[in-house]
Amino acid sequence: MNIIIKNDNFYIGQDQSDNKSFSIFFDSYNEVLIKSILKTRIILGATTTEKYRSLTFKASSVLSFFDFQKELKRENKSLKLTYNLALKMTHNLVTQLNYLITYFSKTFLGFSLKNLIIIDKSKFVYLCDEFLLDIIKNGENVEKMLITFPFTQDDFFLAPELLSVKEIPSFINYKVSYFSLGYLILSCLLGDDSEDLQEKDTICHKMTTLSIKNTKLYWLLERCLVEEPRNRSILFI
Repeated sequence: MNIIIKNDNFYIGQDQSDNKSFSIFFDSYNEVLIKSILKTRIILGATTTEKYRSLTFKASSVLSFFDFQKELKRENKSLKLTYNLALKMTHNLVTQLNYLITYFSKTFLGFSLKNLIIIDKSKFVYLCDEFLLDIIKNGENVEKMLITFPFTQDDFFLAPELLSVKEIPSFINYKVSYFSLGYLILSCLLGDDSEDLQEKDTICHKMTTLSIKNTKLYWLLERCLVEEPRNRSILFI
């Protein structure tokens, strides 16, 4: 097995005797993430074992997002995702996130490009259990997550309310993941122009420059990037 991608959360190997056979290996039991890929059929024909520590599938290529960007740069002279690719990425990641929330009451504290994997240059999968947290209901019957560990802006795209967390443990609205996902998609659409995408005013300005303005994807991003967490939603309308 030839290791082609490796980070703190997983590694991906390619079978040396069959270059179209790939496996994703996790450090420990990971039924949640594996089922979020299997059950949503983002990767067709994928299989796992009873121990839920690996996922095996057939593909023509498996790339980290940054290697995928290099190919975009070489082919299109730009790091920006096309509208169709951005739409496919959004659909895959929203499908995976919705499965995690619906069937396991879990969501990500944030999304990072370093955990984004592209299969066959058209299927997008998010692989990270480090920041995958339980959604719980507090006394006000509001769905939130309990943060019990420190994090930084280098870990993932931060929702604005995370900047206000001064101590742990701390509760945060579970829709923190909606903002981070919207942030990640916006960054991919901007490509070379995504630098300094931190402040609210900058995000609003960058949104107005998008060529996809007034499309379904544009309005989805608008609803994800609302500052007030309770008002966020993920809808294609």
